[in-house]
Amino acid sequence: MSTRHEYKHRIDIHNYKSKMRQISDQIERELSSENIALIKKYDREMV
Repeated sequence: MSTRHEYKHRIDIHNYKSKMRQISDQIERELSSENIALIKKYDREMV
């Protein structure tokens, strides 16, 4: 495995926002609306 390939999957300050958006989109595709609501409620209360 090349060094360049390893860096491709690293989340850093330059691509953090886009990676978080991708994760959010994946969660919305794969989980039920009830589970998403619970996750958002948990996030609001823990912050």
